[in-house]
Amino acid sequence: MKNKPIRGAIVAAALASTTLVGPPVAALAQGATLTKVTREAMDNPSAYSVQIAKNKWPTGASKVFIADAHDTIAIAVAAPAALNQNAPLLLVEPSAPALVLEVIAQLRAREAVLVGPGFSPKSGIRQQINGVTALQQWISGPGPLELDVPISTMFSAPVDELYITDAGHTADLVTASSASSFQKSPLFTIADSLGSWEESELARLKPKRIVFVGNAAAASAALSRVEALGYPTMAVEGASPVERNLKVVNLLRGKNVDTRKFRISVPEEAAAAAPAAYEAALSGTLVRFTDSGASFSGHLADEANAWGIEALDGKIFGASTAIPNTFLASLENAITRQRAPKTSFQVVGSSTGTDAQHTLEMSPYPGAARYRLFDLSGALSTESTTPIFKLPSGQTTFSAKAYNPIGALLAQRDVRVVVADEEKPTATVSAVITSDTEVSIVNWKQQAADARPRTVVRSELVRDSDGRLAMKGRAQIGTTCSTEYIDRGRPVGTEVIYEISQDGTPERNICSTSTPDHSQREESITLSSARVPATNMLSLAQPSLSTTFGTARTNQNVLRPPNAPTPTIAEQALISSRRPPATAGTPQQIRAAASPAPLPWTFRYQTFIPDLYIRPANWDTQVFDGNNRGFGAWLSPYKTRTDVTYYFDQNWRVQSYSFRKFVGITTEYHCSKNTFADCRFVKQAQASDSGISMTASALRGIHVGFINHEVALPIKPHSFIWGLISPPAITYGVHYKYGPGGFTLSGVHDGAPAHEIWGGYVPGEYIPFMLHDRRCGFGNGLLGLCSVGFTIKV
Repeated sequence: MKNKPIRGAIVAAALASTTLVGPPVAALAQGATLTKVTREAMDNPSAYSVQIAKNKWPTGASKVFIADAHDTIAIAVAAPAALNQNAPLLLVEPSAPALVLEVIAQLRAREAVLVGPGFSPKSGIRQQINGVTALQQWISGPGPLELDVPISTMFSAPVDELYITDAGHTADLVTASSASSFQKSPLFTIADSLGSWEESELARLKPKRIVFVGNAAAASAALSRVEALGYPTMAVEGASPVERNLKVVNLLRGKNVDTRKFRISVPEEAAAAAPAAYEAALSGTLVRFTDSGASFSGHLADEANAWGIEALDGKIFGASTAIPNTFLASLENAITRQRAPKTSFQVVGSSTGTDAQHTLEMSPYPGAARYRLFDLSGALSTESTTPIFKLPSGQTTFSAKAYNPIGALLAQRDVRVVVADEEKPTATVSAVITSDTEVSIVNWKQQAADARPRTVVRSELVRDSDGRLAMKGRAQIGTTCSTEYIDRGRPVGTEVIYEISQDGTPERNICSTSTPDHSQREESITLSSARVPATNMLSLAQPSLSTTFGTARTNQNVLRPPNAPTPTIAEQALISSRRPPATAGTPQQIRAAASPAPLPWTFRYQTFIPDLYIRPANWDTQVFDGNNRGFGAWLSPYKTRTDVTYYFDQNWRVQSYSFRKFVGITTEYHCSKNTFADCRFVKQAQASDSGISMTASALRGIHVGFINHEVALPIKPHSFIWGLISPPAITYGVHYKYGPGGFTLSGVHDGAPAHEIWGGYVPGEYIPFMLHDRRCGFGNGLLGLCSVGFTIKV
């Protein structure tokens, strides 16, 4: 049977560290009252749907949709249509229809749309519905999967996106129904091949994109035909319904999905979650699946812990035998814990004036009479009787200190600033981090109309097993509608990296006061990245600096100045990259080397495919080789590599640069559809590097190098659309800016495949600055439907 639930499983990710405080899970599990989390076992789907109708349409509705309470396919395809028509969806028990008949009368509905085979004109339930409505429309078909086309005729053309599922797993059916309901777009349920009437309806609807959820290999004939008709088609990647559900949720984050609301089930209870797709869409969110109800872990736990007290509610769909009460208690614990308290003398906000000068405002410290800001050299940058500082041009790392009236030090905070664009007068400070030995507070700037939720991700910079620097432990630690996040769980003894990104559209999103607009898509992730040194770093021998990098002096025997902030590993590398002075030679040679120039500094940008193989279309036999590796500056192979090396004089002024580019080999295979077995070599090819170029400019001491990268696949994928247009390309653009405050990197990449940026002085070790695995589906990235913007303070 098509909709028979089967069990899917994936390996659950470890629960992320959080900065929330509250009672332990065990206390809630022992009988404490749940205030934000409820269970719906769906023992009575009819009563569930009636209650939703009463709550949402208290003054009545002219039209209602009706489906059999136990027909999951009818419920799934009816839900998007009902939402599109702004009508209640009622689920009727054919043997006990009184509850539904009563609410139809209360709603004063004139028209009933009856979805499913059980509402023939001669059936008893149809006769009773005829008695309480003036008009009836019966939607049915020759089989359970043939309800989609008749009901899709109720949608106006064209449609932006259309979801298709084979309904082979009920969880996939619910995921597709939830996504379609959220977008108020049609849902197609297809068999092994595409029927002529489905082709005709697609021609009428003219979808801009088709998304398939299910077993792509099993539906390969139908999907190949869809693409042959000219519709851009992607199959959601994932080995299980849980993985595919997560990919669909991530796909729709750009449409203001309200992730503060949790609607959760497990695959074996997917039939109970089918009616929930309608309610979830009414609430602006999606049904989510977890692989096991036995423990609250993985991505859903990460997200719940990240939202904390800002989460709105949680609803669990399924019986307690599949999802025990301890799961509910864990979710309750996560979304009711308060934020950590904010200490004094922390960032309040930041701004940029018309003169392009950045201002930093901090909260007062009790008893303080004077505040001072020191730069990396320990030199005084500015002081004031209030904690409001004008930041020196180009500098981004400081130590802020508060003093009492007699000059005694009361408090100090390291301050790190990430500037969005230093060249533009309208630039805004993207993020400011204040930190001490106990807490880091991440504060960001946003426009008044841009209240999107911000997600805070923390990584650690550690020594890998081979002794090289690596970025590890990446975890989502916070999501908020506020403009700051307090991290009291920062690991001790390691440098940490914070990434701040956002979902949704700038206006009318879930954090704004207006109703979210789910019709517009913004498939871009913009993030800022900054680093905080290890909290237990000692004042070991460090180079001494003067006010800026431009007049830096080195003395390896001098301790770090007492007023200077702790430099990051990258800052230490930059300021300690002097060549050792000459100790031999003629007097003229020794004098010439008295102020040695820093070593050259290189940025390496690589793109690669982590997988051993990738399949451009999940339903086809064509396969390309991947690079079968993780992140690493010196790892081979790669798809593309660019190296930009800067050469400095003794005052850290850029004298020249060099640029090199490399393109790897692509190999095509033909493998079996279901696995990467029985692979047969076809050919190899190498793309041209003509699409990679660099330009450079300098203005008032700011040097900017820009790399434009567009390298197409050298072998066309087997797909009708790629037969008409050029093969997809790996694209990115990155600015390397160098000024008195060091380097800032900013740019945009396509989200797929993996992108990495490393940097360091030659021949020193390379430091990771950006390690981005695929941020969206591989096909989505290559189609240009996803982009990731970034600003990184080196």
